[in-house]
Amino acid sequence: MTSPRLQQLKDALRVLASGAEAQINWLNEEMPVCVDELALEYDAIAVAADLMFGVGELDEDQRNRVEELNSILSKMSGKENAHLWTTDALRTAQEWRYVRTFAGECLKQLA
Repeated sequence: MTSPRLQQLKDALRVLASGAEAQINWLNEEMPVCVDELALEYDAIAVAADLMFGVGELDEDQRNRVEELNSILSKMSGKENAHLWTTDALRTAQEWRYVRTFAGECLKQLA
């Protein structure tokens, strides 16, 4: 049985692993035109990775991957990267293609 925390993590990873249009649709349901909500939603559960590891919900490799993805998203933030947090960037930026790929790999590890 999947814990609520693990399910929340999987749900956040599914959104990050989705294509740009699916992400934009999700954003329009959650918080219109606020691309950073993708990272905020993931960060809200990723910060629990150590706790999840401690209680056996994640193994060490899974925890490390969850934390690495959170780090990747953090490095994309800041004023100097504001251009990455638009719907156009979701569609075209290499950084978002990488996030999608990495999130998909993380999700497979949790399956």
